[in-house]
Amino acid sequence: MSHSLKLVRAWYEKSNHDLLTCNQLMQFDDPIADIVLFHAQQAVEKALKGFLVSHQHFNFPKSHDLGYLLDIAETFEGDLVSLSNIVELTPFAVEARYPDAMEWGADVDIQEYVSMAKYACKTLWSYVEGL
Repeated sequence: MSHSLKLVRAWYEKSNHDLLTCNQLMQFDDPIADIVLFHAQQAVEKALKGFLVSHQHFNFPKSHDLGYLLDIAETFEGDLVSLSNIVELTPFAVEARYPDAMEWGADVDIQEYVSMAKYACKTLWSYVEGL
């Protein structure tokens, strides 16, 4: 197995671990939004980075900005533009980890964001051969 395929599989595993964490946390009666959404964002970020590695693009920036990473990914697969809504998850990577950095309102639909992350990951991984 090539080094790049091993790395892609490692990104895949990490991404799936974040999705599994979302699923487990969502089992609670009152899941903690910032923690769940942090893992949702991380799952998508890792899926994007794995997708880029699968296309031999190793020099992506150390960035949590899903829009920026998606723009790079779209250069390899234009249909990924359909995932543009994932940019909504970007603030949950860093800002959500600090007190008072984000305001959490009752209108935050955790399930919607987790579903968005699952769909994005599934879509990204569908373009990766050898998993």
